[in-house]
Amino acid sequence: VTIGVGWAAQRDTTGGSIDEHRLYDMCLDIENESGKSPNLIVCSLTQYKKLAAVLANKRVLNDLSDKMGHQGLVLEHDSGPIPVIWDRLIKDDMVYVLNTDCVELRKRPMSGMATVGGDILMPDYINDNDRYVITYRCYGDFFIEPTYQGVFDGLDT
Repeated sequence: VTIGVGWAAQRDTTGGSIDEHRLYDMCLDIENESGKSPNLIVCSLTQYKKLAAVLANKRVLNDLSDKMGHQGLVLEHDSGPIPVIWDRLIKDDMVYVLNTDCVELRKRPMSGMATVGGDILMPDYINDNDRYVITYRCYGDFFIEPTYQGVFDGLDT
């Protein structure tokens, strides 16, 4: 089934350096295409440091404990501030511009607390301390509506 041109994420593969203007423009393009503004920018630590330098005179650190527990920068946008956070699992040359309202984890059966030998709390003997580990297992897929998302790749590292 042909989905069509409108069912794709905004993509910038021109490389180079990331800056406030490129992020701002992509946010506007996503909002124009989908009708909704992004609400989160996620990047590697490499790109985060570059953005922190670019936004140095506008830096606003705020508590983002509801979004992965990081402290983050903020990109001021027409629709309001958009938090910028980093994640160690993102490639160094990428930045994602996301609308988390349009990302959904669809769980499958058999998801839930994982037990070992019938115990949910498992001693953490590896580090030889009194900590316990609780494991949650989830089988599922993320459903991401692409028209509400954007990505930069091939950026300078």
